[in-house]
Amino acid sequence: MACVVAAAFPERVDRLVLLDGAGPLDRPASSIAKHIRSHIERRQTGNLKLVMDSRMHYPSMDVAVNLRLKTATNFPGKQYLSEEAAKEMVLRGCEIMDDGRVKFLHDPRLRWPSAHYFTSEQVEALYVDIQCSTCMLAAEDGWPIEEAKRDRLIQLLKPEVMKKLPGSHHFHADPLTAPRVAEEVVNFLRY
Repeated sequence: MACVVAAAFPERVDRLVLLDGAGPLDRPASSIAKHIRSHIERRQTGNLKLVMDSRMHYPSMDVAVNLRLKTATNFPGKQYLSEEAAKEMVLRGCEIMDDGRVKFLHDPRLRWPSAHYFTSEQVEALYVDIQCSTCMLAAEDGWPIEEAKRDRLIQLLKPEVMKKLPGSHHFHADPLTAPRVAEEVVNFLRY
């Protein structure tokens, strides 16, 4: 979203920081019908699922933290999450019931396929329209990006700062790697 806003409202964004990501994920134009179908089918069954999800509780904080740890490994590449970071994320996004059960508070619709997506041409057009200074920090074990795509992104976006730092996709939340990420962000925003 930060890239979309920076491109659409360049007069409102002075500096842009991208943490282990660089704009919207693109999809081939040829998959639009399949993508829209997936969204509509998910939406049709979604109201019942929303009711069921709103009742879903986990028996304890430990179970919820272990679930959060496991989800990090489901993403591409060699992603991971420390137990400390997972616990903080669970605490930030849940309600602990009187009986010790844990209920996540996020909107389950966030897991639905979007009704809209961008083609690679649209994403590239967004990069061209970003006029502010940009800092790109990537995690060594973060979200994988094809070399050709990365090179094209750099050519279009022209980041002022571009560094690869230790950690996984959530390197900004992990106690072992967050201080270095914060230092880089503060240095960029300061100047």
